[in-house]
Amino acid sequence: MKKYRFSKNNLNLSTVILIVIFTCSLITFLVLAITLHMRWEFFAFLFAFATSSFFFLKRLFPGAFAVGEEAFYYKEKPYPYSEYIIECDAKLIRSTGASRALSYYRIVIINRDTRAEKLIRVYNATRRYNDGEKHLQEEMEELRDQINQYQV
Repeated sequence: MKKYRFSKNNLNLSTVILIVIFTCSLITFLVLAITLHMRWEFFAFLFAFATSSFFFLKRLFPGAFAVGEEAFYYKEKPYPYSEYIIECDAKLIRSTGASRALSYYRIVIINRDTRAEKLIRVYNATRRYNDGEKHLQEEMEELRDQINQYQV
């Protein structure tokens, strides 16, 4: 069974700096609130800031994928090939329009009985230096090929 961790490609210097900035600002706001005896509105703002930054940064770390002969594993949950159809797009999907959203790869898990779909987005936050995008593209193609090989 081969495991894929795409967060190692997304964990670059800018991501680490973002995490450090969010953590330091959160600690600073909390210390100021306690020492200056702030009102409850400030704590509500602080909670909203921490929650939004957590969900934003969570997008960059999709979890671990593993491909075995009998099942596809996502976050340690097995998806057997007899019950699920797994589709992996190795083509990078770029955002259209004026927004500068992160480009991503799609992995779709479809239940054979109910036709319910689960969409997993693997965001591409790699940088162009050291061929980071190329390595991520090669890993996605390898993942797609392994899924297609076992799913036949």
